[in-house]
Amino acid sequence: MEKIRIIFPSRLIHKISQDSPSYQAGEIYGRSEEYGRSYKCISIYVQNGLYDQIELFKEISQSIFKIQSNNKRKYPLLVFGFGETEHLQHEKKYFDLGYANSWHDANKIAETIARISGNKRVNNAIIPELFPKADIRSLYGGKTKIEQDDLLIIIGKKDEVLLDENLKKKISLRINKLMKRTLLVQINNNDVTFNFRPKDFYN
Repeated sequence: MEKIRIIFPSRLIHKISQDSPSYQAGEIYGRSEEYGRSYKCISIYVQNGLYDQIELFKEISQSIFKIQSNNKRKYPLLVFGFGETEHLQHEKKYFDLGYANSWHDANKIAETIARISGNKRVNNAIIPELFPKADIRSLYGGKTKIEQDDLLIIIGKKDEVLLDENLKKKISLRINKLMKRTLLVQINNNDVTFNFRPKDFYN
């Protein structure tokens, strides 16, 4: 079977980038030096059993640097796996990005997504939490929760990814804010759809 080339739509990359928060990057003698526009953190959630989707993961990781192209600050990129486990799966480390040569990490990010996803298929994959319980703050550069200026990227099979009911209740007061900062990537056979601000997913 011929492989279909996966392309992250350039218009969507522009839209997600333009929607990122702006901030003052620095000052000289009390006057603003320049402004940046980027997400404070990128959190990727990947369904278990998608190890063979490495080309998709490469396209997503490369597109992240395009989305963050107006970045003027360091930011962490975190990768979490989900399926049937009580907590998110992770490797207790993160990518420290925001440098001029950070884009060289694109393939490493894709490989990490594939590794954490693994090859054990899960048909009904549940996202149990948005951030893992971590006693050691340094695991994620001091980060302990998902914030308003973060971008969430959820990758999974169409109609197989769900939020845990207890998680829905926990985030009920900020679902709208989370939805506006979420990109849902759905795989349906050889087709891939990119849905920014997926209202139905949070219902």
